[in-house]
Amino acid sequence: MQVSRVPVERCDQYSTCERCLGAGDPHCGWCVLHSKCCRRESCPQALRPRRFAYGAKQCVGLMVIPGNLSVTMANVQLTVRAQSVPDLSAGVNCSFDGFAKQLGHVAGNVIGCHSPSMQDVPQLFANPSDDTRAVALQLTSAETGLTFASVDLIFYNCSKHPSCLSCVRSPYPCHWCMYRHQCTDNPNGCFFFEGRINTSNECPQLLPSAPILLPVGVLRRISLSTRNLPQPQSGQHGYECVVWISGRMERVPALRINSSSLQCQENAYAYEEDVGDLAVNFSVVWNGDFSIDNPANIKVHLYKCEAWRDSCGKCLKAEQQFHCGWCRTTDACTLRQHCPASKHHWLHRHPGARCTGPRIKQVTPAKGPREGGTLVTIRGENLGLEFADVEGRVFVAGVACSAQSEGYVPAEQIVCKMARAKPWHASQGSVRVCITECTPSFTVISKKTYSFVKPTVFHLIPTRGPVSGGSMLTLYGQDLDSGSSVTVTLGNRTCDFYGRDAERVMCRSPVSSIGVRPAEVRVQVDAAMLHKELHFEYAEDPTILHIHPDWTILEGGTLLTVSGQNLDISQEPKMRVKYNGVETEEGQNLNPGPSGVRLNYSVLLGEEVCTVTSSENQLLCECPNLNGLHELTVRVGAWEKTLGKVHVASDNMLSLPAIAGVAGGAGLLLFIVVAVLVAYKRKSKQSDLTLKRLQMQMDNLESRVALECKEAFAELQTDINELTSDVDGTGIPFLDYRTYAMRVLFPGIDNHPVLKLLEVPGNRQEVVEKGLRQFGRLLNSKVFLLNFIRTLEAQRSFSMRDRGNVASLIMTALQGKMEFATDVLKHLLSDLIMKNIESRNHPKLLLRRYEITANFYLWYNDIID
Repeated sequence: MQVSRVPVERCDQYSTCERCLGAGDPHCGWCVLHSKCCRRESCPQALRPRRFAYGAKQCVGLMVIPGNLSVTMANVQLTVRAQSVPDLSAGVNCSFDGFAKQLGHVAGNVIGCHSPSMQDVPQLFANPSDDTRAVALQLTSAETGLTFASVDLIFYNCSKHPSCLSCVRSPYPCHWCMYRHQCTDNPNGCFFFEGRINTSNECPQLLPSAPILLPVGVLRRISLSTRNLPQPQSGQHGYECVVWISGRMERVPALRINSSSLQCQENAYAYEEDVGDLAVNFSVVWNGDFSIDNPANIKVHLYKCEAWRDSCGKCLKAEQQFHCGWCRTTDACTLRQHCPASKHHWLHRHPGARCTGPRIKQVTPAKGPREGGTLVTIRGENLGLEFADVEGRVFVAGVACSAQSEGYVPAEQIVCKMARAKPWHASQGSVRVCITECTPSFTVISKKTYSFVKPTVFHLIPTRGPVSGGSMLTLYGQDLDSGSSVTVTLGNRTCDFYGRDAERVMCRSPVSSIGVRPAEVRVQVDAAMLHKELHFEYAEDPTILHIHPDWTILEGGTLLTVSGQNLDISQEPKMRVKYNGVETEEGQNLNPGPSGVRLNYSVLLGEEVCTVTSSENQLLCECPNLNGLHELTVRVGAWEKTLGKVHVASDNMLSLPAIAGVAGGAGLLLFIVVAVLVAYKRKSKQSDLTLKRLQMQMDNLESRVALECKEAFAELQTDINELTSDVDGTGIPFLDYRTYAMRVLFPGIDNHPVLKLLEVPGNRQEVVEKGLRQFGRLLNSKVFLLNFIRTLEAQRSFSMRDRGNVASLIMTALQGKMEFATDVLKHLLSDLIMKNIESRNHPKLLLRRYEITANFYLWYNDIID
């Protein structure tokens, strides 16, 4: 039997006097000058006064005077008053966060120190942008060399305050120089004529005002109420209004009317976002970048009447402060001055305002029971501006539908509740809505119909389940997706709805309220009760009597056989295992880990740490500078595993034969590369010569053909008398322009589709004609036509026949606008010439290419001739 002696206290776990004495451990106390928690006998000279503290009120307390200093003040005399401090006659050192160490002057319980010098102050500010910094003034015992007490000394920097209000509201003595736009701690450094300010009421600032609303693209001035607005002095610049729009700054000149009023000059603002209104940051500056305080955070609200308001109803339901209205002439939401007609064609929001031409876009649901109770949602446009406009004026399939105020969205949505359909009502019909009055201009009838159906339920699966509930029930039938809601009850409790479609309704059974016995199942769709005798049997909850085997291995995977009662009524049986009251749940890629502790990988080779690069399934260790056999160890948090030993061999220089072999291989490879390049160069030169020879042959052939054509034309002119004699005085047979143009543009095609009237089957005639008119307008746009031709020519699948056909069709479309066609052709020929020059082709090949431009040029010449 072995007996160990252990201490009953753990004093060293407390790092401060307050925690040590506050723990209430009678064996522990605070050794003041050694700054540690220990037993009395472990503290040197513990019997001397105040060297060892027992009570919480015996901890050393310090107070420094002054308690705060400006960063511009250096070597200031500090007085530190100490409480419960032992004899410090051996000496005390002062330091500031470990910097600026110095010898303190001790006089009883008072220690004198000096603040850091100007060279040491910047080291105390970790973040130069901070306006305050709490620095620990630490007292170190010369006897022990340990810090035994500290107190915070606040350093403040007035110059970090960017505005007048933040400067004068600082808890420290800061002053604002208005004409220098600077905050300073020295009142003598800011004279009266420089506008020294000490209180917030004296600061120049913008006062709260009504919202600033500016329509996009309209010249407007901005009038502002201000306080203490300074008059720029000689040499200083005037005022500007700065508006930040989508990251872009706009500066607008401003006029100072007096100290309490400012006006931004006339300017038009714009933004690209497709939103109705946009709140943007706003500020007033003077002398370049001297900003005026904006304590109310005044913003400018830019707005577009037309954005997201593509119908009359959406336009008029916008905030009235925007002054938007519906322009009947352009069918757009605009300001009054942008509507190009009389005021009678511009409709604005006022009592009794109504939009004509209501539309219904969607009706849900599309079917429901005749018993009524269905909530029908109607979505569309111009569906009234107030609920009173549609109340009592909605009819679905001829049956009155009572509008519900809670579901009404002005101009866009109506929710109504169906009444009971009479026997004489048809089985389906349209939705009709009247806006205030049932006149043609304010009445809409939906294109899609609403149907009355009879939902039916056939059977239920499963028919029994545990008394504790939780079984997923599926009821089968037809038209079960009709109506707006379905309710399933078991006995007198509601089954939790899960989902439904036309043939199924799914819900989860509740806890039985009638014990272990069958419960009647009732299904209700809106106001229709589905009559079908269905029962769900509540049975006793499953019970487990025996598990075999009653053990498993740590990794799991053991097949268990569970015996019991009513186990067949459990739809999704699951087993959970707790070990010592803890249940383990497996996860994947949990980040952060469940313990909340960040575990870092580290790999050690011997005693040296590897530089590790980690991925999902491997760790790459960069070997340190070692030789010999070493153990490889992996650590993850507190887990450690030794993988084995690794032999690290030193890097040896290559032998002379190896170097010679590498050099020889490199030389051989270089020789092969040079030989291949020479052969390629010779082959390329031969190909170029062959190409030039063929080019010269083609040029000669073209010259001969041109000469023959000239001679043939001359012969034709000399033989015209023979032709006139052959036609027996009737003259040369000229064709009319239409026939001539068709033969030139579409040779060999006598009955081209462009000569026929447009015939489109069905009711698509109007749609096709509208599309052709729009396409015709696009062809009359020079930019579109040029890009259209360039895009077609860029297609690889665009054949030569296609190019000729497109050129012919374009000339046909532009017969009435030959000046426009001439301008387009000039641009196309210019592009073709530039492309020919860049590719360094022969000039004679310019119009030999099979491009739309060349064909266009050919047809153009033929038509002009």
